[in-house]
Amino acid sequence: MKILIVHYRYFISGGPERYLFNLKEALEMRGHEVIPFSIRNARNVESLYNSYFVENIGKSDEVFIDKYTKTLRTYTDLVGREFYSFGVKRKLKKLIADTCPDICYLLVYKRALSPSVIDACSDMGVPVINRISDYNPVCGAASLYHGGKFCDVCFADADRSLLKRHCVKGSKLFSAMRYLSIKLSEILKMDRKISDYVCTNGFMKEMMARRGYDMRKLHVIPTFFCEKPEYAVVDKTMRSGFDVLRLLYIGNIDESKGIYDLVEALEILKRHTSAFHLSIVGGLA
Repeated sequence: MKILIVHYRYFISGGPERYLFNLKEALEMRGHEVIPFSIRNARNVESLYNSYFVENIGKSDEVFIDKYTKTLRTYTDLVGREFYSFGVKRKLKKLIADTCPDICYLLVYKRALSPSVIDACSDMGVPVINRISDYNPVCGAASLYHGGKFCDVCFADADRSLLKRHCVKGSKLFSAMRYLSIKLSEILKMDRKISDYVCTNGFMKEMMARRGYDMRKLHVIPTFFCEKPEYAVVDKTMRSGFDVLRLLYIGNIDESKGIYDLVEALEILKRHTSAFHLSIVGGLA
């Protein structure tokens, strides 16, 4: 089977990219052909399909919006990738025409490639399976987190809280853009053009069902772990000394990830165990 994988990065910068390359390896080992579509970047893994990749916003190699060069091209691209990019759509349709994939596995695309990738597949008759990596489908800020706690206010007011609370980077402008892009996708009925959704956990499925997504399209498939020989060294280190409870945290050091809750939980744990060791692997968001 030929499988088109669409994702906004083609180098490892976080969990979604690690998943992408693990999945690519697993599929190819089973005889499938993987066709990537992404954004050009000097750090990209080499691919036969590099020429089909689109330019980054503002023709930059930067990953985060705060580091983009402030030019007219950058602002124009930001608007196009937030709402709908015809340039991205043309590029993806060209790739599909040349490779004839059987299916598209859509990963992260919002605000980097734009919802036009869905239309490109729909126009070319390629079914789309969307794997959800964060809370973008149900929360304009993609986090379900505001003011230091869980937040689902937008569920009740059709996302108008985005405008009231300035949820996106604390900015009125970015929050307004996000609100309008959500409404445009609703008008274009983008969700109806996606055949099925892969949720990484039951909570995500529950949240998407609450936002009105078709339950028949929601499937929970936890993220798999691709074991490698070098991990045995880490495992051996973690297991040494059975008298100590060893814990490992992997992820950004950010409040929304729950690391501070973990530290508070360890304060409680101290009352019930004689010793434990917490290792933290990650960086600042």
